[in-house]
Amino acid sequence: MRLGGAAIAASLARYRSRHDVWMMNLADRVLYRDGLVLVIDKPAGIPVHAGPGGGPNLEHWFPLLRFGLPKPPALAHRLDRDTSGVLVLGRHKKALRRLGKLFAEGRVEKVYWAVVSGVPRESEGRIEAALLKQPHGTVGWRMVVDPQGQKAVTDYRVLGAVDGRAWLELRPRTGRTHQIRVHCAALGTPIVGDPTYGGAADHKLQLHARAIALPLYPAKPPVAVTAPVPPHMVALLAGARLAREPGRFGAECGSVSEAGITIRRLSPQDAALFRDIRLEGLRRDPDAFSSIFEDESGKELSFFAERLDRSAVFGAFRGAELLGVAGFYVQPGPKHRHKGTLWGMYVRPRARGAGIAGRLVAAVVEHARLHVELIQLTVISENLAARRLYERFGFAAYGLEKRAAKYHGRYHDDLLMAKMLISDGEPDSGPPGGERKE
Repeated sequence: MRLGGAAIAASLARYRSRHDVWMMNLADRVLYRDGLVLVIDKPAGIPVHAGPGGGPNLEHWFPLLRFGLPKPPALAHRLDRDTSGVLVLGRHKKALRRLGKLFAEGRVEKVYWAVVSGVPRESEGRIEAALLKQPHGTVGWRMVVDPQGQKAVTDYRVLGAVDGRAWLELRPRTGRTHQIRVHCAALGTPIVGDPTYGGAADHKLQLHARAIALPLYPAKPPVAVTAPVPPHMVALLAGARLAREPGRFGAECGSVSEAGITIRRLSPQDAALFRDIRLEGLRRDPDAFSSIFEDESGKELSFFAERLDRSAVFGAFRGAELLGVAGFYVQPGPKHRHKGTLWGMYVRPRARGAGIAGRLVAAVVEHARLHVELIQLTVISENLAARRLYERFGFAAYGLEKRAAKYHGRYHDDLLMAKMLISDGEPDSGPPGGERKE
């Protein structure tokens, strides 16, 4: 049975009423999406699926992640309830079969970060300790190191250490239940917040699925996705000064306020920064762009420098960090130079909600007033947040292009929007001069 939006909403409302749980806006936690997979940033403190006793779980909200497909995605692997970070979902049966094969063959590269009690004697090494499930208490269980158990291998590296705690990078080479938690304990450095395996109980579990690389497509680089550090780990890392780069974690995941944000035009010298944020946008939200990640990820840095030279691209900065971009160009040809196009709008997820998108649109509009009479743009018709943003700045819809784009077998409709910069009665003085680049 297929559920429409109203039926899904009603189901969620009934679920919230029965269980008194908070609503998960999982769409805002999508780190990567294409026709086969979704990668989401799982929050700590909620299981991925229902346990024997029921209760809130991520799977319940998967219908909100269909993005036009008839069925919701499904889990390709699992994370513990209190572990945060990258979680891979298959969007249909074919995708799940392919993902299952990759995980079973050990071809998926996984990176975890953990804060542990104690410091390993060696700065890097390999933990090889077979694991066995063992009854614990009256109804529970736990994993133990046992030669009769399943083979389990984890590589580790110390990234920082101070005051008897260490920050570890861990790469599991096998996928056993609680593998990293037990292996850290076996190393003599249990994870902070993991009393089940000997860790201090004064914090939430300090274990984060930091990154994953999926070799999904032959002859193409693996799909690489990174999850921002969660707030409960930022506080401990920053407070203990484990990070080697001051301010690194707060910049990654904390909410961004409008204070301290500056807007300026990018130059070709900003090509590396522009490339990074552009590829992030194409990877995370491929439906929002006419270009695709697979094409631009192979371009040389000079490609992005030339683009910055040809177009006016504005960036939102906090210090040296580029948080968002929006581009503008004057349309080519003598009959069209009175029109410009707003393109490439993207704000990094951790910086959304701070007014950055609005400031970028305002910068583009003010620049355009010096060069054109009309600004045009296209936006995916179902992107209601973007439509509201542009309407707030005076853009009005003037058309709908059905099936404007097709990506991974799915069609998208483009809403055409425009903003007049001169009144209808204002005389036409010809194309304005200035430093227009086309």
